[in-house]
Amino acid sequence: MDELKTLVKKLENNSNKEDQIKTLQAIGKELVSNYLIKLPDNIVIRPLWVEAYYADVNCIDDAYQSNISDKFIDPFIHGSPQQKGEENYGKLYFHHKTDDQRSGVDICLACGSYYLSFLLKYTLVNDVYTTQSQLSRQIREAYEKLNNEQRAKILKRKISEAEYVTYTTRIGLNANKEKDLKKKKQKKHYQPLELAVVRDFQKTFPTVRTLPRKETLIKQYLDDSDKTMAEKAAFCKEHLGYCPCKYKQK
Repeated sequence: MDELKTLVKKLENNSNKEDQIKTLQAIGKELVSNYLIKLPDNIVIRPLWVEAYYADVNCIDDAYQSNISDKFIDPFIHGSPQQKGEENYGKLYFHHKTDDQRSGVDICLACGSYYLSFLLKYTLVNDVYTTQSQLSRQIREAYEKLNNEQRAKILKRKISEAEYVTYTTRIGLNANKEKDLKKKKQKKHYQPLELAVVRDFQKTFPTVRTLPRKETLIKQYLDDSDKTMAEKAAFCKEHLGYCPCKYKQK
């Protein structure tokens, strides 16, 4: 069993929410550090920013109507049948049948009758910086060429290339617009969790684009690192062009 599946099995065998969050982060870190997606037409997708969506239930609708307190029930997950079941492990889930600004693509990682997928928020497609909304129209045709068996083999382990990895909250989730009080409470709980995993956040890509929240991600990475204050200051000067006050030596 590879490291990714080992972590997924660890996730499904633990009902402690804090441990589940740490395991989801570990899965995301393994995904961005050591995996890529290969499709026909020589398309190679390397994840830069992934966001975890997990619901430890068989049916999302039933979960919303119940008082399950010991389950991880992410209210932001789509709850598509394609996001659960071992038969979908390693396959892609396209959010919409058409490609527009709402579009998104997940890599599905469930090994049982629960929902688990990671949104490919930002990627390198053949080394070109690609946003969530751009991804589906670039890869849909190639993915549709594959049969079911081939789709299960697109996720490939590779030698690690990620020098820097950190965590942040997911982008664009809003609990305030929810009218159902139970769902609203649930969304407020899950919205601030650090379920996004980001690599290479310090880089500027060939398209002269950087990942969102660059300064915040760098600060978070440095706060969690064992670098000296001088090393932290040097890191900021190299990747931000200046040193924030908190890292300046007095």
